[in-house]
Amino acid sequence: MRAGWIRKSVFLVLAMFIVVNLLPFYSIAFADSVIPEGPAQPGDSVQPGDPIQPEDPVTPDEHVNPEESPQGGDASKGGEPNGGTPGEGGKGSESQIDWLNSDIYKVGKLTLKDLFHGLADYTVTLKDLGSADKMDWWGFGTSSYSFHSTFIRGAIGLNVSGKGGDQLALDIWESVDNVVGLTGYFDMQKVRGLFTGSRTIQGLFTRGGSAVGLGQESGNIFTQLTKPAAPLSTFAKVGGITGIGLSTIETSVNTYNAFVAEDGSVEQADASLGIVKGLGGIAIASAVFIGGPIGLAVAAGGVAAVAIGAFGKYFTDHPTVRKAVTAPVRYAKKGFHAVKNGVTHAAKKVGDGIKSAGNKVKDFLGF
Repeated sequence: MRAGWIRKSVFLVLAMFIVVNLLPFYSIAFADSVIPEGPAQPGDSVQPGDPIQPEDPVTPDEHVNPEESPQGGDASKGGEPNGGTPGEGGKGSESQIDWLNSDIYKVGKLTLKDLFHGLADYTVTLKDLGSADKMDWWGFGTSSYSFHSTFIRGAIGLNVSGKGGDQLALDIWESVDNVVGLTGYFDMQKVRGLFTGSRTIQGLFTRGGSAVGLGQESGNIFTQLTKPAAPLSTFAKVGGITGIGLSTIETSVNTYNAFVAEDGSVEQADASLGIVKGLGGIAIASAVFIGGPIGLAVAAGGVAAVAIGAFGKYFTDHPTVRKAVTAPVRYAKKGFHAVKNGVTHAAKKVGDGIKSAGNKVKDFLGF
């Protein structure tokens, strides 16, 4: 699929190159094709008595009246058919940014994050696993799966968008990968020992006794099962920063789209869910810098947020879902406008007060 997209891109570039280079020659050929009746003779010059009469110019009623369409009424030139500018009134969807679904952003994300960094981090992981006294086959399997799965899924997603079955399959795939990523916070040898050693699940209820004791014992086991925070490799740090940066960009774009969309619309609901998903991505990328039980908790919250943002968009056609999803954005917009109006009103009051005081001083001094 990606090879087909590359062939399309190469074809478009070559076509544009040919058109750009042949356009001047086409213009010359077209201009030369108009054969004049003959060279202008001295007697053919325009005489003083031959000026164009006033009735010859095109009268104003033959043009579009600018007063009838403030922006010219030409939608092909950026104006709306009924006047006005895009994004003013109506749904406001004309002002939304859609370049998160563009080929440039998708290819850049796939190349920088999924391929280059993913391959480097995978190589370092294999080196660390190989240098250990005992091979961690679970770590090897999850690392190998995560790298290959993420890259393949990203490559397939280059030509998939919207809310169709293909996108749903990719969203399910991404959620599975995120859950697999959570296993990297656990010490799998200790997890296996939970079912075979002294600290078994059956013994958990015996030692816990009461509900409070059960909770405390569960917390202790949970803490012991997670890997302690450890120094990160350079590639892990770069990957975390890259993930935070990309998720921040996506969160910012969706925040803008949610605020410019019509309140309660599908566009606003989808953008609001995009904000949730972006914040989840930030949490997942930030968790690697925390590590330990806290890092696992942050990553788990991020995985849940990404799942809500990904699957929630398939239900935004229902008014009840849209109302619930867009509520935070709608209230934030109302608060923003209230603050804006309050600041404007206060500034006007201060300005009027200064002006009044100035007039009184001028009257007192006799100016």
